[in-house]
Amino acid sequence: MNRSTYYKHFSSDVAPRVKENQKISEFILKICADCDKRLGAYKTAHLLQRDYGIKISVGRVYRLMKTLTLPRISTDKPFQSYKRSENAKECST
Repeated sequence: MNRSTYYKHFSSDVAPRVKENQKISEFILKICADCDKRLGAYKTAHLLQRDYGIKISVGRVYRLMKTLTLPRISTDKPFQSYKRSENAKECST
């Protein structure tokens, strides 16, 4: 590795993508604070587009929320077994 390349790495500025992610993270924190942390990645992405004009993917919002250690909101129902118990058979007769 060239010496100039090595030292350029230390004196370089923050990448534009990192600055953009920091700005979006601030907006996500503001949205979560306003809604009492009740929104998931889909609704947060929608609010970012509607209120701030920032159109980003849901995956990117999810990743940023994960780095901010915000709680995840799941819309999947837990799996329930539909096996009948012995008591249910006795009651039906």
